Amino acid sequence: MAKQLEQDLTELEIWFAMEQPHLTSQRQNGYTEIAGTYLVKSNNPERAAFGPLARYAISVKVFDNHPKRSPQLRETAGAIVRSNQKRNHVNPDGTLCYGPPSLTWAQNPNMTLVMFFNEYVRSYFLGYLHYVTCGEWPKGEYEHGNDGVIDAISEILGCKPRLNIILGLLYLIPLKHRRDRWLCPCGSNKRLGVCCRKALNKASRLIPRDQVFSLHQALASDLF
Repeated sequence: MAKQLEQDLTELEIWFAMEQPHLTSQRQNGYTEIAGTYLVKSNNPERAAFGPLARYAISVKVFDNHPKRSPQLRETAGAIVRSNQKRNHVNPDGTLCYGPPSLTWAQNPNMTLVMFFNEYVRSYFLGYLHYVTCGEWPKGEYEHGNDGVIDAISEILGCKPRLNIILGLLYLIPLKHRRDRWLCPCGSNKRLGVCCRKALNKASRLIPRDQVFSLHQALASDLF
């Protein structure tokens, strides 16, 4: 087991004792399984005094090469409605889609497992409660598969959801000089300086240069 994973699991066990007493972890061959009842709690102290908003039976696989591979999250009691018309962020293999897996960690390279539970597991189930109450997810839904990955990273970059533009911007952002002389990644056959320069400037402001390589690797990993 990698040292970072061991540290994360130790921190997670302490957090379980304080925040999620019905979750336990168990070592398996190649991964650690976290399973039990997850409590969805309110941030409002007055509402929290009445107990959790909901309870879900979950299973989370944390792989031994963590954090290179994102955890797999499942709801195991059938409480999340699945249908051809409304997938509710459930992938074809039954895992819950809390976002494109590699992009999640590329944007948060120092994310611990406690942060994963607080930011992604909690957000997913709060979103589902919103859907049950209001009939829609609070931030809408990405398509599953390549279209969803492209939509997600185009929002990160602030550009149109086209793969050639995304790949072009990820290549050009780290370059410090002469970017205007390159052909624009939009396919116009014009120089960047007289075409989509604003899109590159915007992406450069949103994405630090040292994160571009991680995003490029994540994009290649998530596309299929």
